[in-house]
Amino acid sequence: MDVSIVKLTKLNERFQLRYSFDVFNVFNTPSFDVPIDDVTQNQYYDGFPTALPSAAGVLPTGCGTSSASNGFYNCPQGLGNVNKTIGSARQIQMSLGLTF
Repeated sequence: MDVSIVKLTKLNERFQLRYSFDVFNVFNTPSFDVPIDDVTQNQYYDGFPTALPSAAGVLPTGCGTSSASNGFYNCPQGLGNVNKTIGSARQIQMSLGLTF
């Protein structure tokens, strides 16, 4: 939501003073960007496993709590996180103009 307040003051028949007070993003509400959905941006991304796990043919079942790799399976981090906003924070501006 943006708000603008304008005051026009007539100085005489020829001159007029215009004061304007503008506020953009009045409630300072953020607009969030899309979540991260590209696994290749992950520092632990490995497209193909290089070795089988040491257990007898048992594949890893998940990432657990560790951020490091689980055998040959690299756990993705950051997927679904939102780390950017669109637009800017609240901005306020004033202007004064003389028309003749």
